[in-house]
Amino acid sequence: MTKTTLLQHTTKGAKALALVALSIAGTHAYAQKGFELGLNSGVQSSTLINKEDQAAGQELDFSQKIHIPIGITAAYTFNNHMGVEVDFIYTHQGQGYKGVAVANPDGKVMSNAFSAIASDNGDPLVTGASYTAETKFTNIKIPILFRYTGNTDKKVYFHSFIGPQIDMISAVSYSVNGNNMWFKGVDQQASDMYKKMTIDGVLGVGAGINITSNIVLTADLRLEYGLGDVEKKDATLSFGGVTAGNFYGSGRSATNSASAGLMIGLTYKFNKKAPAKTTKTTKTTTKTTTTKTKK
Repeated sequence: MTKTTLLQHTTKGAKALALVALSIAGTHAYAQKGFELGLNSGVQSSTLINKEDQAAGQELDFSQKIHIPIGITAAYTFNNHMGVEVDFIYTHQGQGYKGVAVANPDGKVMSNAFSAIASDNGDPLVTGASYTAETKFTNIKIPILFRYTGNTDKKVYFHSFIGPQIDMISAVSYSVNGNNMWFKGVDQQASDMYKKMTIDGVLGVGAGINITSNIVLTADLRLEYGLGDVEKKDATLSFGGVTAGNFYGSGRSATNSASAGLMIGLTYKFNKKAPAKTTKTTKTTTKTTTTKTKK
């Protein structure tokens, strides 16, 4: 929000601005307090960012994947502009890949894992042939957001939000050339290769449309970025309890999750109403005196 300094050049202007601000605070802050509950959904594109994967060239390239998150929202507004929001979001995320299989893939690149998993499932990649692959997550996210809102008295208003997010991975799966791949002959599953929980940063801007005094339609552009490595770099594979080796190649850099998209929501506001003001009316009685003039 841009701070206006034009009226501060004169004492009279500064006093007028202060009076207006106090008037708005006094008449609207209490009226806008209250809880909000809502539902939201939308479309999001997600990715897994890793230095070696991004530098792998045709051996491993990225393909776009679109997901549909669904969630519920609970918020409390402290005054006309500020509030906190907690969401509970269920979504699928991950990363799509495409590439050309090589004979000896780099151990630090995810294509090495896809090649090994495909071979274990009886569908090995053919050197020089194109392939597709995907890492798929099922996520439960709980963002805790600080929210700044514009003038909600208007039909359409703008808002922004920022805060941390608890990101929990409840399931993981791999696919190669459209076929689901399983960890065969080992004691682990795909989900054991990733951390159960990480912390993300969330940033967003959006707009609200007042449908009624209590119902609001929202549209938000939302960006999420994982602040930590989602992969368990020390994850090992074992056969009957005997460790065979690490899943990830030595020296593989951190892998951060990220997503961006549009969320549409419908919110009901349990706003507290400001008490009605009582206006005192003073009646003035005018007495008329008539002077009689004697002739």
